[in-house]
Amino acid sequence: MKKIISALLIGFWGFNITNCLASEPQLSNYYSDLSGEHCIRTVLEEVTGSTADRCPGPSGYMLDVLYDDDRMSIDVITPSKQQASLNYWEIVSSGFSSIDGQANWWLKTINGKQQPVALITPFVATENLENGEDLTVTYQVISKITDNEICIIGKVEKTQAQAESLITSLVNNADTKPCLSPKD
Repeated sequence: MKKIISALLIGFWGFNITNCLASEPQLSNYYSDLSGEHCIRTVLEEVTGSTADRCPGPSGYMLDVLYDDDRMSIDVITPSKQQASLNYWEIVSSGFSSIDGQANWWLKTINGKQQPVALITPFVATENLENGEDLTVTYQVISKITDNEICIIGKVEKTQAQAESLITSLVNNADTKPCLSPKD
């Protein structure tokens, strides 16, 4: 009789633990273009040639890929049309820069709807060294997306040791990470 009760308890707890683990929202990816035919270009200023390419993302989100004076940045546009400036040119690098390729959105399914929780974008910057030479650095820029704030939480050099695990950690804990400021 004790064996039957033990087996029932183990089966019961195992079932419940599995259900608890399965109920935790899992992350999935969505890739969107940062330029090209899916984006709509707007000229912001005729004299300087500054532009914004509005590119679609998941779940009603959009990205404005900004270009001004050979420097680039991104603004996130929410489904309710709120604009969050990520200020790459102040937080990541003030040097000449480019953003190309695809944005990697990380999504959670909450109440049957996919919600972005993090965004990873490639960013190439020309850094001016103290000796007067230029160094080209490729970053992966990680931003968090919550109901209360959208901001950059990390910038990882592509060549940095263990870059992949650092990016994964930032994405998995995005909602608890502080926003970077220009002095970081």
